[in-house]
Amino acid sequence: MALGVNLDLFPTIASAVAGKAGYAPQVWLGIGHVRVRFVGAHMKLPDGLAFQKGFVRPTVTALALVFDYTFGPHFDGWWVGSGFELWQRSIGHESVSRDVHFESLVATLGAGR
Repeated sequence: MALGVNLDLFPTIASAVAGKAGYAPQVWLGIGHVRVRFVGAHMKLPDGLAFQKGFVRPTVTALALVFDYTFGPHFDGWWVGSGFELWQRSIGHESVSRDVHFESLVATLGAGR
């Protein structure tokens, strides 16, 4: 049995480029070769990443519950996983005073090392 913490730096760096705070910590609990991950992430992206002229303040917040199978003896090495993510997003436009908020629940499947 093990308990661990990971940190995804992409939301932190992308948000810093926009002059805002961002984060993406993961806390996981593992038993045998199975790991359960709880993920929270928040990004305020630079306006240029909205990809359409006039759109501003793109923001993403995600919460996830993921079940992984790890092939290494200590929750290391290759892993495959699946779970659910709740994505909350918002974006504004230069010509409108209010931002639009929308969310979606998605299934996720991944692998890595």
